[in-house]
Amino acid sequence: MVTPLIWNMHYGDSLVCECDVWLRSACVRETFYKEHDGKRYCVLHYPGIEKKEEFQKALEWKLSQGDFDFSGVWFPEAVSFKKLTFSAAADFGCAKFSANANFDGAQFSADATFDSAEFNESAFFGEVQFGAEANFNLAQFNSAFFGGAVFNGTATFQRTNFIEKVGSPGRSVNSNNKAISINDKGGEKTRTLVYFDRVRFKDGVSFEKNMFAGHAQLSFDAAVFEKPERVTFHTVALRPHWFFNVDSRKLNFINVDWGELHRWDAVSKEIKALESKYIANTPRLMAITFRQLAVNAEENNRYEEAANFRYMAMDARRIERGFIENLFSLGWWYWALSGYGERVWRAFVALLVIWLLFAVFYWSGNATWWQPKQASKVAAESNAGEKQPSAVAQPLTIPDALIYSLGVMALQKPEPLPANKRAKGLVLLETILGPFQAALLALAIRRKFMR
Repeated sequence: MVTPLIWNMHYGDSLVCECDVWLRSACVRETFYKEHDGKRYCVLHYPGIEKKEEFQKALEWKLSQGDFDFSGVWFPEAVSFKKLTFSAAADFGCAKFSANANFDGAQFSADATFDSAEFNESAFFGEVQFGAEANFNLAQFNSAFFGGAVFNGTATFQRTNFIEKVGSPGRSVNSNNKAISINDKGGEKTRTLVYFDRVRFKDGVSFEKNMFAGHAQLSFDAAVFEKPERVTFHTVALRPHWFFNVDSRKLNFINVDWGELHRWDAVSKEIKALESKYIANTPRLMAITFRQLAVNAEENNRYEEAANFRYMAMDARRIERGFIENLFSLGWWYWALSGYGERVWRAFVALLVIWLLFAVFYWSGNATWWQPKQASKVAAESNAGEKQPSAVAQPLTIPDALIYSLGVMALQKPEPLPANKRAKGLVLLETILGPFQAALLALAIRRKFMR
């Protein structure tokens, strides 16, 4: 209980702060501090860095009273709540952190609200214990580190925005609470880092309509989802390597943009992104990640997506092996001819090449390659009682060679029959390769649209 003397010494006369009305619960006992743009503010909500000393006193007072309502509070410098126990509900909704915010090791006994909070520098939530609900809806982050945090209740990150950082020698904050660079007109943009490494989600968690992927680097390395069926990624852009070392088979992915998985260099990019974290054996480990995502997609009838992830899983192992080892393995030829049975166009092109290549071989052969065209019809024609002219073997023209090659692929035994070993060998080889490649094409088409 605060005595009247202490009350008057600290708070003075009452004030109606001209911040948004739903934020005034944080400063109900504060006095007038200064005007900004014609509005009267308390020291907590005043948007300027010159208030540092007065703000620190007000902050320490609130904490000493167990008052954890920081709705809309404007933090002028780096602030630390490290290892602090929030014994009651903590509300940082619409709070604006102009510099680093450190919550490492903090314990939230009740609900923790960070809805619409703005973190213009790094936010540290390492080893934090969230005892109840944790809400970060509409929050803005530059970089966030949740390594080792434990979410005992439901966590929501709906419409969370991870904004681009601008690298520069110095930084300041303007009146709109946006981080800006000084002595640097352009600035080099860097990727936003958001780490959920080793985080334990004991209940559900929702990531919905978040701004990821374009410039954000997420990581769920070794994260544990105790109720994976209650984990939802809805209408977000994600990247496969973010789920390295995570069992993603039962997570809910709804309307997720995984990037251009079909690109020829998609697997290499994912591996290089993971290697940037100095993790060894990345191709083999990423193969596991791709395979688990493929299982998730297939069990939820997203067959085209599953086909892409299956391809990436097998291709990661191909990349792990050297060129010489690949060349003498069936896996390499399976990849080259049909993309492991997952790439329709590759299988079609390979079939087309077989057809045209053997047509060229047949066209290049001379007359000794072929039996006379009518040799197989002699018996039938003699039954008609007509005298037939003697047949003469001739080389195939280009149209004849194309038709002949197509007939061999279709197992039709077209005329003329081969006459020497070279021609017989080519026909036998195309009889094997053609139908085999056609089967790979059919498999790729089937896998693209069904289990």
